[in-house]
Amino acid sequence: VAPHVVGYVGAIPAEEIDSYREEGYRGDERVGLSGVEAWGEPYLRGQRGGILTIIGPTGEYISTVAESEPQQARSIFLTIDMEFQKEVEEALAEAVRTAPGNGAGSAIVLDVNTGNVLAMASYPTYNPAVFDVTRPNAEAELSALLSAPGNPLVNRVTQGAYPSGSLFKVITFSAGMNSGLYTPDTTYTSVGSWRRMGDDFIKYDWNRGGHGTVTMRRAITVSCNSCFYDMGFNLNEYDPFFLPETARQYGLGQPAGIQGVGENPGLIPDPDWKMASGAGGWVPGDAVNMAIGQGDVQVTPLQMARVFAAFANGGTLYTPRLIDRIGSGAGTPEEEWPVEESGQIPLSEAHLEALRGALREVATQSYGTASHRFFGLPVPVAGKTGTAEAPPNNPHAWFAGYAPAEPYTLADGTVVTEPQIAVLVMLEHAGEGSTYAAPLFRRVIELYYDITPLTPYHWVGQ
Repeated sequence: VAPHVVGYVGAIPAEEIDSYREEGYRGDERVGLSGVEAWGEPYLRGQRGGILTIIGPTGEYISTVAESEPQQARSIFLTIDMEFQKEVEEALAEAVRTAPGNGAGSAIVLDVNTGNVLAMASYPTYNPAVFDVTRPNAEAELSALLSAPGNPLVNRVTQGAYPSGSLFKVITFSAGMNSGLYTPDTTYTSVGSWRRMGDDFIKYDWNRGGHGTVTMRRAITVSCNSCFYDMGFNLNEYDPFFLPETARQYGLGQPAGIQGVGENPGLIPDPDWKMASGAGGWVPGDAVNMAIGQGDVQVTPLQMARVFAAFANGGTLYTPRLIDRIGSGAGTPEEEWPVEESGQIPLSEAHLEALRGALREVATQSYGTASHRFFGLPVPVAGKTGTAEAPPNNPHAWFAGYAPAEPYTLADGTVVTEPQIAVLVMLEHAGEGSTYAAPLFRRVIELYYDITPLTPYHWVGQ
């Protein structure tokens, strides 16, 4: 369970043997090589004791020079709920094995009020035992793992970087509101295509007939591409750095700061980056593509889950937290790992409420892009679909959101009045976010709140 989080142990790499010996290792130990096993090696290893004595030429004891007591190893306690983690892994595995795509995906669940990671699943997965070289067939098993398609060792939640597709529209919405060019009630008339840059750069809505005249709030709910193409174009004329900087204020394009696992910082392009990359000067089309999470935009599932957790809790960005505490040992008391606030999202309270209302309508209103996926779900949810183009293959299917989005009564009678969890799921190259990611999101919600029976994936058995 959770191999991409816990990691694996193995023999000390030959090229590092000297540095390990300097720290007191003999050289034949098994040490943490990835994940929390590697990060926590200084806690988990303990320390050998020893006595340095002077012995005479005939073997007689002369004196003790130094003496060191052995240090007890310390335990590391994670924020992950092990049973829930196991269920989320199984739900993700069933989804990616049966849906279209390349058989890969990820899912993460955050406590919106602490940043605690309750589940983090990446698929394809692996068995850490293959790194035990004493096992029968160990060499063949390890060779098969290292050459397996899909890179099973990659933690796609934190190390996978992808175009976000329409999930990015919440960032563009924020920039539009903060620029003063828009309000949630500003309207745009969608006719199915966007042509402000001429016939050589025509962009289309996913609804080729257009969405008609919609407010910017409604544009989130119906995921109107042309509304955000136009907003990206106008923001670029206002200030080409404004939209990229807003994205960075949400924590995109930089590590989220999680301890215990490796991170990909992703990429938020801007005029300076493009010039430095050698790709030429920044053009309006770069901003237009960026406005819907395409072009050079690269985000990790962890980064976007953190964004939606902030929407749920009222605007606080927490540093994602995998380490709950370090156990006592060697005279050191148990050490709580701190909950850290790393900033506030750049959105006023009024604009945040408008956005939250739009995200709720995604799951509840007939015009919402995923409302048909949540019929009969007793837990109120809010969220956003994403379908990120990744040619020449099918798009990546995203869904991110939180629950409960309205007061909800738990099985024990407790009424939960504020959101508790943020969930993000992504299936690589599966297709539409509403078709494949939203049902997996629903499954994770059902697992967390013990809703039975679980809703079958609609594509299974078809």
